[in-house]
Amino acid sequence: MFELGISAGTFNPIHLWHTVVADCARAQYGLNEVLFIPNGNPVHKTGVLDKEIRLEMVQAAIAENPFFKASRVEVDREGPSFTVDTLRALKDQYGDNVRLNLIMGVDNIHPDSSLPVTRWRESEEVLRLCRLLIGPRHMELADAEKVAAMLPASANFALIDCPTSTLSSTLVRDRVKAGKSIRHLVSPAVFEIITKHRLYTNA
Repeated sequence: MFELGISAGTFNPIHLWHTVVADCARAQYGLNEVLFIPNGNPVHKTGVLDKEIRLEMVQAAIAENPFFKASRVEVDREGPSFTVDTLRALKDQYGDNVRLNLIMGVDNIHPDSSLPVTRWRESEEVLRLCRLLIGPRHMELADAEKVAAMLPASANFALIDCPTSTLSSTLVRDRVKAGKSIRHLVSPAVFEIITKHRLYTNA
């Protein structure tokens, strides 16, 4: 069985917790590779940077990890980006001998979040197509029973043993706008891109 990790999101910008949690998942669950998939046309977010520059930052952030690959599957797709469409496309691409492992933070399943996975388009199909690998952002949620209570009984999930973190793309953007340092919140290569192009200074 080919174990494929999937880290999908806006990546506006990609930051260090994205790569830390993905590598922890890879090591813990024997993932053969992890695809980083920037949203092409996010449905529920506005003011997002152009998809090509976000893809460039993803490519820069993961360049030194041989298990990580950037995917254009959503960048090249016409229309809005929905996870269910991406999972179907990857299943077709990799064949029957693949297990899709969708890597996410616990904030993506918490019912108080703006859009938990249970409210995604065709959420039941999303949960059927993949196993959720969940990184607990906060220590109090690093408990399988608490996570299970947030998901349908049919959901296949596992917890990632990784450092907890409150680091977010919003935090990075806010710090750039305020003229504060982000040097140790994103990879050096992503820092260079943000600095060179003066990204987020007017966000």
